[in-house]
Amino acid sequence: MQKMNIIRLKERDVTPLCSASVDPNGFLFRWEGGLYRAVSHSHEFVCRDLLKSRVIGKLFDLGLIETEIASIELEGYPLVLKHRELPFVSYVTEWCGSMLKDAAMLTLDISEAVSEIGLELQDAHPWNVLFDGCSPRFIDFGSIVPKKASGRWRPSKEFTGTFFNPLRLMTAGFAGQARSLLVDPVTMKGRRLGQKDVLMAVIKSGRRRQIVTSAASILFRNPWIVDDSIGGFKKRIDKISVPLEKTRWSDYSKDEVDLTTKETWIVKRKTVHDVIENIRPKTLLDIGGNTGWFSKLAAMYGSRVITTDYDDTCINKLYSNEEARKQKILPLVLDFTNPTPAYGINLRCRPATERLRCDMVLGLAIVHHLVFRQKQKFEQIVSRLSDFTGKWLLVEFIPKEDKYVSEWYNDAFSWYTPENFSEELKKHFRKVDKLPSNPEPRMMFLCER
Repeated sequence: MQKMNIIRLKERDVTPLCSASVDPNGFLFRWEGGLYRAVSHSHEFVCRDLLKSRVIGKLFDLGLIETEIASIELEGYPLVLKHRELPFVSYVTEWCGSMLKDAAMLTLDISEAVSEIGLELQDAHPWNVLFDGCSPRFIDFGSIVPKKASGRWRPSKEFTGTFFNPLRLMTAGFAGQARSLLVDPVTMKGRRLGQKDVLMAVIKSGRRRQIVTSAASILFRNPWIVDDSIGGFKKRIDKISVPLEKTRWSDYSKDEVDLTTKETWIVKRKTVHDVIENIRPKTLLDIGGNTGWFSKLAAMYGSRVITTDYDDTCINKLYSNEEARKQKILPLVLDFTNPTPAYGINLRCRPATERLRCDMVLGLAIVHHLVFRQKQKFEQIVSRLSDFTGKWLLVEFIPKEDKYVSEWYNDAFSWYTPENFSEELKKHFRKVDKLPSNPEPRMMFLCER
């Protein structure tokens, strides 16, 4: 057997991704394009035994991030692990209710599996989970520790506060309020999101009194968890049903992509298809993607795709879509005018414009809504699109002559012209080409850095 070549590094040689003070069991770092975990002396044998245990294959199948012992030694640490890196980092504040439910079930499944070999999770919150497309992955090896003798599930209160109560809030139709309560993994760690927090979120929502009253009755029906075991939580989470409220955009597109019918497609679909087929970007962000028709098209040509929309129902539908799951599309709830900023202690949580930046961005049928409904100027819209764009941007422009835009247009928007929009694009991109859309006189601009 060939002897493994060991690479010896010092901390100054690597790029830490989080402070060791946050996780006493070690820290994540990057080195030469790989993602690694330095493991402390106190946690070394837990990790070694786990990777050799009879349940490790089961854990990987459930969704524990694929991990192996690295051929690296880091000064001061007895063990270094190498993790499979996921293409995108998303936060719980960007997840729809169905994603939070699946992340909760994964956390419980991992907890149940490690308990078979005398281990447990020391914490149980959504920041231990990332999504690989529509599949949740448990990423925190440092959370798996020897089981205490108390007999009860150690992180039950934390699970209640950061999974169960937010899900109940979402079930009552307050998804946005639930996400707003789940912000910083450091300040929230160990805190229970209690009944008072949930009620205040409902009250502050500004919704009509009868809706608030109805929501409160749902939230406070059997409010206390009697069985706080892993099995007890699994039964309760499994019963949760995320509502798919009918919204203005939830039925906008019901079609699936069928490449055998391209001859019958409208001009817009043909244009987007030809651009994607020609460029074949490695990563693509579909802003305002609704239920993901164009996202699925891009995924069929090999792109790793993120679809964002501010409509919860659309994102929940896309997350549940069989084709989207097969193509590993990542659906996220995101307001383009107010994307997730950097936040937390030392701004350790990175902004969406950094985490979700892709080679190519699609901005289809969004500009006129941003102008006439959100009161955005071209310079704001283009600047934000540029923030997310690595190299290419395909953005649609719907001029004032369009029958829908004409209903909103008045002299105060005299600056709303394709010529002015094109000029703004040229401030951020070296090449801007006009392409056809439909119905006329709609158009698209393909921009390249």
